[in-house]
Amino acid sequence: LDDKLAQSSASFLDTSELSDERQKSTYEYAMIPQGHLKPQGVSRIVSSDTVEAIEGYSAVLSELLFDNNKLAKFKAYDKTPLAYHRATAASELINHCLFSKNRGWSVMNTWLKSALMWKLSAVTWSYVVEEKVSFEEYDMIDSTNLDVLLSDPEITVTGDIYLDEETGNFLDVRLKRTKVKNKVVVTAVPPETLRVSRGATGIHDASFAGFEEEMTRSEIRERWPDVADTIDWSSVEENVSFSAGLNTDSLARKNAIGTSLLLGSGDDNQLEANQDALVLRCWTHVDRDGDGVAELKYIVRVGDTILQEEDADHIQIATFTPFEIPFELEGLSMSDMVRPSTLASTAILRGFVENTYLTNYAPKIADPNVVDFSALQNMKPKQIIASNGNPQGAVASLPPEQISTGTVPLLQFLQGHKEQATGLSKAAQGLNDALYVSGNSESKVSSVQSAAQMRIQFIARRFMETGGRELLEGLYM
Repeated sequence: LDDKLAQSSASFLDTSELSDERQKSTYEYAMIPQGHLKPQGVSRIVSSDTVEAIEGYSAVLSELLFDNNKLAKFKAYDKTPLAYHRATAASELINHCLFSKNRGWSVMNTWLKSALMWKLSAVTWSYVVEEKVSFEEYDMIDSTNLDVLLSDPEITVTGDIYLDEETGNFLDVRLKRTKVKNKVVVTAVPPETLRVSRGATGIHDASFAGFEEEMTRSEIRERWPDVADTIDWSSVEENVSFSAGLNTDSLARKNAIGTSLLLGSGDDNQLEANQDALVLRCWTHVDRDGDGVAELKYIVRVGDTILQEEDADHIQIATFTPFEIPFELEGLSMSDMVRPSTLASTAILRGFVENTYLTNYAPKIADPNVVDFSALQNMKPKQIIASNGNPQGAVASLPPEQISTGTVPLLQFLQGHKEQATGLSKAAQGLNDALYVSGNSESKVSSVQSAAQMRIQFIARRFMETGGRELLEGLYM
């Protein structure tokens, strides 16, 4: 597993540049003047081109795909009524599992938006065995009511009960209700935690795929009680601290919302059961029975301890990239498409702001033998500035240079360039007033809008034919 991790496409040495690209996208989306957007002058403004493109695509695709909480539609295997019934039942089952048993709308939007921002995003699904335990206490209960309660298979008696011989009732009865809530859980995977074998063009042909997630020691003991006593927690602590120190993606996201990422998370001050541990969940092809053929195995590891190992029939990860590069796992994001426009618009807008700033607060040239410098630097209304001589020739303003006449047309050109690069034109959003002038028929307006929406529909089709299909098939299996 260590060798597989070292050779995966998300190892630290292999994707440091990819992490930098994701960091750029985060800063551009949050309009934070950091990293490559760090200002050189007075203005810290950042163009909103990236926000407009990502939010526009997210809104349109969410409306197309998730608005009615129905994503799965299975086809009948033949034309018999039974086949149609089974296909309908399978569709309703998966949609119920995704949108009712899980927060499907939120998870799917996070998955989609992550791809639009960071090139590649993933979701995973797993069957979780979960029991909810509650207790009921009765100071006194008769035998009839107690028998009715105990007829429920979820209810059992805990502790001792006492019989009042005079009344025939039971005293101090404590009942435990165990409700089984097993379900399939769908979660989005942060891009920096995804691990895929290098050279894979997709999850379907990867010899190794997995992701790392942080769990508390208490959660690990509950999920894998049989092997919890054999865990070497010292090796677990090293992995958690190493992961936190390299997590530049989380640092960029924390900066975007105005908080900081505290390395180490303060685990030294927490109770032992609440301390975090880094768990690797992966699917890999390996020959474990010595027959010379590599079988697909599902393995869970924490530190140097294998928590779970079992046979698997498919990899429970689905990925999506909005702009595919053939024969590569990662593609291009919407941020990549808009970046040239974002950087150029940012530079021009900063020039506008700084020119206005210099117009209002123009620098001055002054003779120190005639006027007081400090008074000129901190001017106030109705202020009297002391002068030792004639100030007319001692103080002069430096007017800023005029903005080029081609600046505004350049901004308009960049707007058109952004629409061409993303396909999210004003016509696709219904914002192009020129379409509705006199002389344009309804069919002409409709054809223009349909042509503008073709690229958006293609992204939606790509989503459903790649990651969406893998997710729905995986949930059904």
